[in-house]
Amino acid sequence: MRWSFLVLFLGGVLLLGLVVTASMVGRQVQAAQPDGALTPPFNLEDETVIEEGARLFRQNCTFYCHGKEGRQARAPSLRGQQYTPDYLFNKIYNGARAMPAFKLRLSQEKIWKLVAYILSLANEKEN
Repeated sequence: MRWSFLVLFLGGVLLLGLVVTASMVGRQVQAAQPDGALTPPFNLEDETVIEEGARLFRQNCTFYCHGKEGRQARAPSLRGQQYTPDYLFNKIYNGARAMPAFKLRLSQEKIWKLVAYILSLANEKEN
């Protein structure tokens, strides 16, 4: 009888710990996303925006990781990939694995321009 009570008690404590942890992780994810960031301030298909994004890409992304024009280098190719705008924004804003977060280096507007450029590479092939 004591063992069954102890097992139930420990199971409840474990469940409570999982719920609290999940709640904390959810708050951290929400805190990592800036307010209104998932709404681009301009048309991501606008050629001027894409050109500005290409310039920013060459200045910030091709030095060490990504090759020119989004080709494979130390990081995977961005050409021919199908990404959603919010996925790209969050990866650039918060960073990913070895990629640094750009939230302190670039404004949200500049990050959206990078997103526009990367999205424009979806129909390009890696040669």
